[in-house]
Amino acid sequence: MKSGRHGACPWPLMAFIFGLLRGEEWSVRRAMALCGLLIPLAAIVNAAGPVALASSVDSLSESGAGALALLGAYAALLWLGKALTELQWAAYGPVEQRMLRRFSKTMFRHMQEQSYSFYVRRKTGELSRILTRGSSAAQAVLLNGLYFVLPIGLELILVCIILSASTSVFFGLVMGVCVVIYGMLVIRGTEELRTISRQTNAESTAAHGIAFDGITNFETVKLFGAEHWLETRLDYRLERAERSANKRQARRAWLGVTQWSVLAGAAAILLLAAGIDVQRGNMTVGDIVLVNAYVLRLVRPLNNLGRIYRIVRLALVDLEAAHNLIATAEKHVPESGSDTLPEGQGAVSFENVSFRYDNGPHTLRHVSFCIAPRETVGIVGASGSGKSTIARLLLRFVEPSDGIVRIDGVPIASISPRTVRKAISVVPQDAALLNETLRDNLIIARPEVSEDEIWDALDLAQLQGLVKRLPKGLDTIVGERGASLSGGERQRFAIARAVLKKPRILILDEATSALDTKTERELLKALEPLTERMTIIVIAHRLSTMALANRVIVVHEGEIVEQGQPETLKVSGGHFARLWAAQLDQASTLQNPHDDKPPRCLSNL
Repeated sequence: MKSGRHGACPWPLMAFIFGLLRGEEWSVRRAMALCGLLIPLAAIVNAAGPVALASSVDSLSESGAGALALLGAYAALLWLGKALTELQWAAYGPVEQRMLRRFSKTMFRHMQEQSYSFYVRRKTGELSRILTRGSSAAQAVLLNGLYFVLPIGLELILVCIILSASTSVFFGLVMGVCVVIYGMLVIRGTEELRTISRQTNAESTAAHGIAFDGITNFETVKLFGAEHWLETRLDYRLERAERSANKRQARRAWLGVTQWSVLAGAAAILLLAAGIDVQRGNMTVGDIVLVNAYVLRLVRPLNNLGRIYRIVRLALVDLEAAHNLIATAEKHVPESGSDTLPEGQGAVSFENVSFRYDNGPHTLRHVSFCIAPRETVGIVGASGSGKSTIARLLLRFVEPSDGIVRIDGVPIASISPRTVRKAISVVPQDAALLNETLRDNLIIARPEVSEDEIWDALDLAQLQGLVKRLPKGLDTIVGERGASLSGGERQRFAIARAVLKKPRILILDEATSALDTKTERELLKALEPLTERMTIIVIAHRLSTMALANRVIVVHEGEIVEQGQPETLKVSGGHFARLWAAQLDQASTLQNPHDDKPPRCLSNL
């Protein structure tokens, strides 16, 4: 969105808000039409009230005939104006709530469609702040624009017309000039406030991001004793936000004094001119009552208009941030592609695949390999060798720089990422859970799963005993990212969740790294029956996990340097043999510095 001297043009933002209501059902369209009828009708009634009052005053001062009827009409207009204003709320409510619902849904869907790298490059706390403020800003813009600015604008125009027709053009002209000058002051002053608010919001958002990170990663903060360091960073941002907010408040006060001076000056001119005309006999007492009533109506709407305009323009700052998030969010992985992956048993092939992040060095170079249907293959290598990048490419979190990745012979670039991921389950090293119940976390991929299937998966992951001991069982809330569970428990729940999905391909990415040796061995044994039902890719640097694999692919510095059966590679003298020897020596030393017997978990390979 292009920005000029005074910031982004509000019209695209207004179009964005009203565009959310496009194509709604009849009830919402009816409410919008009713608003469109009630707003001008209320403005006409409110503007006509002082005319009835002025006429009744003149009637009383002369013969008194018809004065009571005019006073009754004035009272009726007061009631009708208020009633129409209240009815606007009833008509406006469904419009506002539907807009908020559509806004939240649109923003959430857009965030969910973003690529893996989009979330890697942004702070979750800042995104949360933008979305929260954007929703409030959309509500403020719609409410104030539709319910306040439009009626006030119509009423001011009607007042200028009626005053010119009832008295003289001079009075209408003074009121019109006052409105113009006041409006110019409002626009200029509000744009200055908006500029300051951008800085205030930026600092406040940064502070929110720091606080959110500190709360989300509380364990890391406490482990490293970084509370004071994090608090210092937070206070720096809060101090800058405080200074900016104080500057904004001072500027707002000065703007209020200036605007009120314009209103007071116009009121003085109008009333003095009316008083002089009454003394000269050019105006009646009713006319001065009319002028006074409209002066009061001038002061109140303009004062409200200035306040509302500031609210709307400042809300546009937050709405602009949300709108820009939609307009500029990166979609490195296109969501287009076929929604159907042809039937198959999970064959995987990488054909001369290379990859690098943001024009940096290659993470993978000319990688080629094939995995047969329902084969269990291990991918091993040192940290940073490119093992996990292979999984990200297969899941379409990232796209290859060169080469083709296929599932069951189909290039996955032609299949939508969502469809590709439906065929794959992943058990990651850091198994995060939603802050929901255990049941919700287990059925996330297949909500229709049966109770028996859930307990079979828990049994496979060795979790039945744990769940049965919990007071609420499967209805236990796990906390943020599963914080109430240990790392090993989270990994086992991730395994149960992955199995319940019934995928073609199961990726175990350091899936047993948080488990002790005994639990790992038992879990690997429990997973053996799965090798007959799906293709399994085991990614690990801890070679004990390779007990499941009947073939191993060794990755070193982004290239495949070896592949074959584990027993053959152990004695080949290559990379796998060196990794094996290093881990064997380390494990033996940890088990018993004086015992050369290898631990059972490694001797099983």
